[in-house]
Amino acid sequence: MPVINSQGQITFPSEWKKFMGGIKVGEYIYYYIQQSEQKIIISKNCVTFDARAPFLKNNLITIPHNIRKVCNLQNGDRLTFTYDLIKDTVYIMKAQDTFECEICNEEGNLQGYPCIVCEGKGRFKLETWSNELTRLFRMGYKYGINISIINTNTIHLPDNEVANIFPVIQIESSNFPIEVLEKFQDYYQKRAIRVRGEEESQDF
Repeated sequence: MPVINSQGQITFPSEWKKFMGGIKVGEYIYYYIQQSEQKIIISKNCVTFDARAPFLKNNLITIPHNIRKVCNLQNGDRLTFTYDLIKDTVYIMKAQDTFECEICNEEGNLQGYPCIVCEGKGRFKLETWSNELTRLFRMGYKYGINISIINTNTIHLPDNEVANIFPVIQIESSNFPIEVLEKFQDYYQKRAIRVRGEEESQDF
């Protein structure tokens, strides 16, 4: 598993070079932060990117300072790699087993009611959006919460002709206080908007 050195560099596994069609020394690698999944996309052909850096000798790549800062990557941190066959893109992310649940502040509950975001554990494992939705419906069934994805909405951003389309998520239950349900709903609605926005950014 690659480890970040004091210069912000990691050794890029040779097998991943093959997936990306080979990378030559001096060729630029483009970095894009996918915040909803807490991943860094690296690609040779990325129209939308947050930073770029050349591929170095000895299979070294430098993760730019602004990328390391946003993702809180430091000297000695381990990184994991995944590959998207369809997009021909490599994802890297900080190797962590679990993440803090900001909804319940790691307590596992809100006002004495179980937190469905972290399943009452205070921490959660990183999942894809589709897997997270599956878990949400499972938790809804377990605790008597009605989960609905009712339609789509659009957001027209200033100076942007492209409308972002995202699902509208509703969470209702007579077993939980309204203010608790609103926190759950707000979390998942923001997740849906971020995921959709990042998908559109990668399409252009």
